[in-house]
Amino acid sequence: MESVPHSGENKTTEKHSHSPPTLVSFNELQNSVKKSMFHLTKTVIASEKPLFI
Repeated sequence: MESVPHSGENKTTEKHSHSPPTLVSFNELQNSVKKSMFHLTKTVIASEKPLFI
C-alpha cells in the first residue's frame, strides 16, 4: 500500500526535475516561433509566386 503513493511522488518529482518551468516555457516559446516563422514563410512564398509569374 505504501509503495503506490511513493511511486506517484517519485513520478511527480522526476517530471519537475526533468522539465523545470523555465525549460517548458522556453519550449513553448520555441514552438510558437517555429509556427510563426512557418506561417511567415508560407505567406512570403504565396505573395512571391504571383510576382514571378
